Amino acid sequence: MNAERTSGVHDAFLDPSLVACPHCDLLQRLPALDPGASARCPRCDKELWRRREDSLPRTLALTIAAAVLYVVANSVPMLGLTAVGHQASTSVLSGAQQLWTDDREVVEVWERVEWAEPSAGLGPVADQRAEATP
Repeated sequence: MNAERTSGVHDAFLDPSLVACPHCDLLQRLPALDPGASARCPRCDKELWRRREDSLPRTLALTIAAAVLYVVANSVPMLGLTAVGHQASTSVLSGAQQLWTDDREVVEVWERVEWAEPSAGLGPVADQRAEATP
């Protein structure tokens, strides 16, 4: 009998339609919602879930905009220096290209990996290798 009771509790935790209100902790089952409709907590009347009509097109639009801005942000000059009438500037991509031409291919590869996948967190490793390379 105790095993049956434990099994039922375990099944309740795995049920994705079971939601606790973040405001009053009322545990309830989410109903099937029409597009644009929302589920509200019967105790505190806060919105628990909203089914968006255009979630996929909105996500696609934001992803494309982020990709365009990412390319622009990494190609425009990020560092500029003016001294004694001379002006110089560089971008992330031109910095990686300069590392390649200076025979620092390992550092350049790390920079390209960091540029392609910033969440990899390889920037500090590349900086240490650049300082260690004579």
